[in-house]
Amino acid sequence: MNLSEPYETQFANSDYYIQGKTEKILALQVRIAELAKATNCFKNCPPDNCDRNSLLSLYRDCLILAFYTGFDYKYRIDEIKASSAALSLSSQFETLYVDINDFVVCSSLDNYTTLLEDFAALGTALEFTEMEIRDAYNQININKLYI
Repeated sequence: MNLSEPYETQFANSDYYIQGKTEKILALQVRIAELAKATNCFKNCPPDNCDRNSLLSLYRDCLILAFYTGFDYKYRIDEIKASSAALSLSSQFETLYVDINDFVVCSSLDNYTTLLEDFAALGTALEFTEMEIRDAYNQININKLYI
């Protein structure tokens, strides 16, 4: 997934209303939980029983928050590849929480990269194309994003 354009947009609009590293991490965790709840994956319900547009919107919001967690460290990754592990949807959400914890404990570029790659893998599992994600991302005005 190419992230150059979303990063350019977000760095240009970096007046984000959530201040502080802890608050950004918490906002990301909460939004990921909302996405997990919307997929009903904890009920072993296939994601195709969910509102696809709602899932895409939540996924996009998570992506934005994931970007912001790296902004304080000036981390920027222009290209990521989704991991190819065939995990259940529930396991993928669990992996994201582990990635976030790893990033909190050691805020390295490697841990940040892993977080974004696993997030891309979640997008693949939810059957979002890169174009759908980019279109959803471009539909918002980041200056007016209130997550």
